Amino acid sequence: EGLLESNPLAGMSIDLKTGARENTNRRGGSQSLSREQWMAALEYFLALDPEDVEKPRRGRWTRADAVAKRRATIDLALLQATTGLRQSEANRIDWSLVSMTKDGKMLIYVPKHIAKNKKPRTVPVLDPRVVERLNERRAAGALVIGSPTDQTAVWERGNCSKAARGLYDEVAEALGIEIM
Repeated sequence: EGLLESNPLAGMSIDLKTGARENTNRRGGSQSLSREQWMAALEYFLALDPEDVEKPRRGRWTRADAVAKRRATIDLALLQATTGLRQSEANRIDWSLVSMTKDGKMLIYVPKHIAKNKKPRTVPVLDPRVVERLNERRAAGALVIGSPTDQTAVWERGNCSKAARGLYDEVAEALGIEIM
């Protein structure tokens, strides 16, 4: 507007943090279970009975749907616990990306379009009991986990996260593992 002939702040240093609140939000970071906690959680997941659910009180979902959701949630947790896959990666793995070695080990190829960091990699499933459990799902659909009621479709992220959170809270309370 031509009101100032020059910049009055030119050459000055301004401290914009004066009086600002410290950011106490912690995001990410490397938190992990101890080996003993991991083993206890793995044993707990393996011992869970997916049939141990009640029929939903309302809505269109049946008891069979609730069992399928519980089974998918448990199997997803087992897959993640024994591979280190992220939830978004594990939900998109189909059986064409899974191979078995001659000695019975399961390998999962995570291609560039699925990997969060866009770097393809191959991850082993570290526990033979989980390999056996995942192989039981093979005939059910194209995806290793998939949506609980349609294993040919990717499980919607929000619903999957909510189900996983509930299971992790259950395990954390049962085993006394605070970081879960």
